[in-house]
Amino acid sequence: METLHWSSRSPIGVVVIALLLGLLGLLSLSRLPLQLFPDITRPQLSIQAGWRTASPEEVESELLEPLENVLQGMPGVEEIEGNATPGSAQVNLRFALGTDMKNALVEVIGRLNRLPPLPRDADRPVVTLGGDDNTNETLSWFFVQQLPGTPGPILTQRRFIEDTVRARLEAIAGVAAVNVNAGPPDNVRITVDLARAAAFGVGVPEIASRAATATNVSGGQLDVGRRQYTLRFTGLFTPDRLGELVLAWRDGRPVRLADVASIDVAPPTRQFFAYQNGNPAIGIQVLRANGANVLATLEAVKAAVAELREGPLKMHGLGIEQSFDASLFIRRAVSLLTENLIVGALLALIVV
Repeated sequence: METLHWSSRSPIGVVVIALLLGLLGLLSLSRLPLQLFPDITRPQLSIQAGWRTASPEEVESELLEPLENVLQGMPGVEEIEGNATPGSAQVNLRFALGTDMKNALVEVIGRLNRLPPLPRDADRPVVTLGGDDNTNETLSWFFVQQLPGTPGPILTQRRFIEDTVRARLEAIAGVAAVNVNAGPPDNVRITVDLARAAAFGVGVPEIASRAATATNVSGGQLDVGRRQYTLRFTGLFTPDRLGELVLAWRDGRPVRLADVASIDVAPPTRQFFAYQNGNPAIGIQVLRANGANVLATLEAVKAAVAELREGPLKMHGLGIEQSFDASLFIRRAVSLLTENLIVGALLALIVV
């Protein structure tokens, strides 16, 4: 009752309070993140590690089990899910609601530093926030195609797309990462001539070990008079010069890799294909950062893509188009909500 009496005696104060509440509401509305679907999944972290050409059994024993061992007992973790597939391992950590994911990310990275040595040709584990079952992780998809008259297959443009498109999009605020889906990189194939290898007395395990461990080695420094020289033994070769790798010495002469094998670079067997409008393409997946405004981030991404389309991509004989635009549905939902609010406010005024 006292509130009603005060309201009747101080109408100006009531108006001021209503205006302040309205301003606070508008300020909160401008800072409210917009996305197509609400976040209904539990906080997650995903760890991925690759090991090309490895079978699921090898991936499980050499990658998945060491990852699960160091991640067990983490505070806040409710479930650990591990998957071993040909050539890769993935571990999903699901946390309790309210878990500080920044601290959890630091804890996971610290535990990964305690991993035992992984296979020499395995990739380092990569940690990402979110999981594969979170719809809101993917911000949008784009596909890059060759313009008419551009020579060569589209897969030869992978390095250019990674250096140009991915670098530009990942610099946008609200973008967590950009995945270029063009399949695994090319393989360096070493075809051993068994007869020649036997003639030189070089075994296949020795060839595989030497080729896998080829690297540059520092030889220290050498003082000659008033000058100082840095010595470095070259052992890391590009694929076109890998044949110069010395495998062994026979009768005072080096046995090089090119003496017992042929080396070529070829793409691996393709396991998936990307097409847009019937044309071969390279897919680009743009991932959203946690808490980012989907609508504002999408507008920035589309503006950057338009610049790339008319700039470096066009000069390189490439085009890029968006496959799915969630901003259309978000704008329609916001417009419908705004209309309903206006209609509800008018009905309330009429009733009063």
